[in-house]
Amino acid sequence: MPKLRCLPFAFLFICISVQAQVPETIQVIDPPFWWVQMPVDKLQLQLYGENLGLYHATIDYPGVRLIRQVTVDSPNYLFLYLEISEEAKAGKMEIILNNVGEVKNKIRFDYELKTRESEKNRHQGFDASDVIYLMMPDRFANGNPDNDSAEGMLEKADRSNPERRQGGDIAGVMQHLDYIKDLGMTAIWFTPIIENNMAPEYGAYHGYAATNLYKVDPRYGTNAEYKALIEATHQKGMKVIMDMIHNHIGDRHWWMNDLPTTDWLHDFEKIGTTNFRGAVASDPHASQYDSVKLVNGWFVKEMPDLNQQNKLLVDYLIQNTLWWIEFSGIDGIRMDTYVYPDQEYMARWAKEVLAAYPHFNIVGEAWEKMKPISKWRMLF
Repeated sequence: MPKLRCLPFAFLFICISVQAQVPETIQVIDPPFWWVQMPVDKLQLQLYGENLGLYHATIDYPGVRLIRQVTVDSPNYLFLYLEISEEAKAGKMEIILNNVGEVKNKIRFDYELKTRESEKNRHQGFDASDVIYLMMPDRFANGNPDNDSAEGMLEKADRSNPERRQGGDIAGVMQHLDYIKDLGMTAIWFTPIIENNMAPEYGAYHGYAATNLYKVDPRYGTNAEYKALIEATHQKGMKVIMDMIHNHIGDRHWWMNDLPTTDWLHDFEKIGTTNFRGAVASDPHASQYDSVKLVNGWFVKEMPDLNQQNKLLVDYLIQNTLWWIEFSGIDGIRMDTYVYPDQEYMARWAKEVLAAYPHFNIVGEAWEKMKPISKWRMLF
């Protein structure tokens, strides 16, 4: 409930409702909210704003304990690690940030812990018995022309140019679920739906150059619309597979303006691009040069390569996966460029995801060169 604060005025009391809001000094909070009774009891909060690294957090909320706070190379980040017990209740948890150098300078904001939804028809997994419809949302159906050229997006829809966005969106898919089901499909695999706010000449309608890992691209719709689409797909007796990318991001990701640490990315000047030799990942006799080049090289210069040996980043990426599974109710994940990230990281990621959601399913993408060398084969 909001707090009421009463002000005396001309012998009358005028009551105003004071709602706690996230102050402008905090530009980003990832994840934007969390849940109680989750299958994991740890939560990492990434806070971003001017000089937040100078602040020290305090939390007084039943069932929640602040166990660690981390400052990094950039003074504008503060990472908080929370332990959420089974006794914690859903609600808005106040977090207070105290400036280490200025006793009176405090930032207060509420962080929401939500109640988990029923597990019915969620996180079902998929297997070889499923008939999967691979869909690139931008090229399927335009159900809402109003979001074709969303505000703040660098690329607008241009139906006259096949190398530009065409306007397909979540609304278009929603309107054609019966068509997909009538084809005999039991699952839909969407190419990435998260924000790809890249320059027009890059052609990021494919979705593999993420610029915000917690936001659906507004040219497709909203996070709420994506969740509603998954619920509607489940009601039709079909499943949804989410395409994720943990190897790289797009060079327009907001991190790129102010990286948290100097080793958040692999050094392009030292490594260059990857060698695209996926077979190296499973070759015990591969040279160290080839192995490092495969994993640490950038896919292309517009796709900065994430360093999965950075522990803060590892926690961020795993938690981002758990957030999308819990929020949306997806049934499985197809991990893009599976052999290119750090192998130990990929093993840990898969282990923790499946431990949290035992009925879930994961597949990874691998490319293998075949003769003649100009041909390739993709292994789901």
